[in-house]
Amino acid sequence: MLRNFLLLIVILIAGTTFGQSIEELSQRDSFEFHSDSKKQEDFKSILQSKDKRKVAELFNKTAVYYSNNNQLERSIPYFDIAFSLFKQSKNTKEASVILNFKATVYYNLFKYEKAIDIFNQSIALRQSIHDQKGVAESYQEMAFVYFNTFRLTQAKYYFHKSLDVFTQINDKAGLSEINYDIGTIFLEDKNFDSTLYYFNQSLIYDRLQNKHKDIISSLNNIGVILFLKRDYEKSIKIYDQAIAQNDSTIKDSKSTSIFLNNIGNINFENGKLSKAFDNYSKSIAIKTKNKDEVGIAISEHNIGNVYRKQLNTTKALFYFNQSISRATKLENTDILASNYKSLSELYEQTGDSKKAFEFYEKFIRSNYSILLDEDGRQISEFQDDNEKNRKQVLMLSHEIQMQKLFSDYEANIKSKEIKILKEKRKYQRNLIYAAIGLLLFLVII
Repeated sequence: MLRNFLLLIVILIAGTTFGQSIEELSQRDSFEFHSDSKKQEDFKSILQSKDKRKVAELFNKTAVYYSNNNQLERSIPYFDIAFSLFKQSKNTKEASVILNFKATVYYNLFKYEKAIDIFNQSIALRQSIHDQKGVAESYQEMAFVYFNTFRLTQAKYYFHKSLDVFTQINDKAGLSEINYDIGTIFLEDKNFDSTLYYFNQSLIYDRLQNKHKDIISSLNNIGVILFLKRDYEKSIKIYDQAIAQNDSTIKDSKSTSIFLNNIGNINFENGKLSKAFDNYSKSIAIKTKNKDEVGIAISEHNIGNVYRKQLNTTKALFYFNQSISRATKLENTDILASNYKSLSELYEQTGDSKKAFEFYEKFIRSNYSILLDEDGRQISEFQDDNEKNRKQVLMLSHEIQMQKLFSDYEANIKSKEIKILKEKRKYQRNLIYAAIGLLLFLVII
């Protein structure tokens, strides 16, 4: 097809013979537009008008349509024309937005350096019109490119640049977001104290805006970090605050189910297995009503661990397999990894070392995340109601972590083998000493 080639020609001639090129373009059967309006005559009237902004909006809507429908390469020329027309019509802010869309497309095409280059172009454009909020948002998006490619130093740098700009313009919503983002970087490093600091800063700005849903999310996430720090007493107090806030404001049942799961984890760690089971069961009941498949899979895994601790292998296997089945349909590698780790521990507990290693290997090869503590503890549920999503790192970092875990596992096995060997040698030495002692005793007699 010649569609992309034709589009590139249009970019070259749009600056000089705008009207003529668009009219010619509108007559080509190979050119397709998509927007809210489905009428072809509407497209033609827009194209035949000499309002560059309207035409740019049409190209932009079409580009967004293709990018949202996973036709990424096809969307780029449409973005290029929209950008060119917005610039010609002096709509610089809209042009910078187009650059951010285009950078995101390149990111999704795994062309990370190209994405960063385009974000830098967007920042320069936004600085030229003193669009400080736009500059902060572009720094934030660029930081995520670095974060998602496991370049945490650069990610921190650009997140902090975004934080500085949001602070200058006192954008409370932006400050809530960016503090959360910085906290997630420290979470990736398991630096829980720094994570807590930034999550608490995010909570301050949520409260200043009186955003109940975000306050509840922040309280829950702070509770999760305190749980990971093993500060269970403080974690429970935070959950009490979150429950009180939820009950007195939005009464969100999904939040309630998350609190129940996470409180169950604290009871589990404190050895209160019956209470933990009760928390998880209530959580699943709400999640089933809400059709929250991810949440159900998490709580099923956690119930499996309760039965594992109680040495009830049959029921533990049932819940782990239920969780695995659900997570497989959802393509949720984090939950799968958690189940594989727990199954490895279950089979080690039953003395089946072959299966224990088989599932440990599956665990390592899964794309496991910070939500799973390496000691194999329960899965806690974060709340990301404000699109505060912790991004997954690339395969390179996963490979490094995978090799480290294999190494640690093998070292652990070798350590156990060496310990057993030493015990055998000690036992053999004692036998020899005993035999020598007996011989000397007989000689003396």
